[in-house]
Amino acid sequence: MSALLDRLFIMRGDIIAQACKKSNNALEILEDIYLSHILLLKQYKGFALIYFSDFINFEHPELGQRMRKEIAKDKVKLAEIIEAGKRNEQLATNLGTEQVIISFICLYIMPSMLKSRDLHQFDLEEQTKANWTIFRSALLADKNFT
Repeated sequence: MSALLDRLFIMRGDIIAQACKKSNNALEILEDIYLSHILLLKQYKGFALIYFSDFINFEHPELGQRMRKEIAKDKVKLAEIIEAGKRNEQLATNLGTEQVIISFICLYIMPSMLKSRDLHQFDLEEQTKANWTIFRSALLADKNFT
């Protein structure tokens, strides 16, 4: 399980780093990270379930602690992207950074969890587009452009 977590952390870190290299626009960076996570979670359906597994969070708390530490690193990077977007007037300033981060993570975690266990029948591509459209609208809510 430790090796699997290592692989997951490396891939997630690469996603964020690559997105930041492609653009200076916070909205474009977030969209790239989002779509890349969706692709990753489509390829490795079980990854989303790792975050919530009893095995990691309760039976092996050292793995859960490691996972939380890595997620905290990702959240710092996401906060930097979001704050830069606010400073550069690319993103709305009326939303708290932490709340944006949690909403952002839920954009890809929840649909992939539902899909990984066939709990709901839906088109993942269609849902991915809808989630981004809704999220993007919120991030631009106090802007005069959409």
